[in-house]
Amino acid sequence: MKTVALIPAAGSSSRFRELGKHYAKTVLPFQGRPIIAHIVDRIVTAEPGIVKIFIAVNNLTLRVQIEEALATSKFAHDGLCVVCDFNEDDIPIKRGPAKTICAGIEHIKQTYVDENVNVLVHLSDSLFSVLNIEDVIRASGPSIGIQEVEDQHRWCVVSDNGFFNKPTTNIPGAKALSGLYKFDSNSIDLSRVTFGDTESQISDLLGSIDEPISEINAPI
Repeated sequence: MKTVALIPAAGSSSRFRELGKHYAKTVLPFQGRPIIAHIVDRIVTAEPGIVKIFIAVNNLTLRVQIEEALATSKFAHDGLCVVCDFNEDDIPIKRGPAKTICAGIEHIKQTYVDENVNVLVHLSDSLFSVLNIEDVIRASGPSIGIQEVEDQHRWCVVSDNGFFNKPTTNIPGAKALSGLYKFDSNSIDLSRVTFGDTESQISDLLGSIDEPISEINAPI
């Protein structure tokens, strides 16, 4: 089965104040290069057989920023990376990561209409995770990277009782999602994915998968 990657890159970063208002966080510099370039290089190094990397943005400005930033990647050449621009003018709620991912998955389904492909989703925050990306890619069936965190209120977490988005108090035994996910394109039924009245979260998307999901722990 072919493997493709999806990087949702529509979000700005409030943590970077004025800079974050004008630039996607994936183009902000880290160790002398944009974060998006580090992510692309990390994905291709972990999975040399990857056939395409889809980068989902939601406006032309971000698309131009991403395309310029990709020039610093060692592997973003020969059409490997495709920047997909999804206009959100008609979407009544803030897009959020899950809605951007859903738009990217729909694009992948249309691109590989007669094929079932593995989709690796890599959030920009997971660049700093100690999780081995190879473990997520090679796990059987749908898989998610998880890690222990001291304060769960800033994370989507998973426990024996399901997925919870940014709980106000820590849930005993729960672990945070680390921003790395893998599933095949046929395992996501987009018609079953529902969102609330606020920003969409990855827990909304993962809750629609019927198959057992492997949890890949980051080393402590």
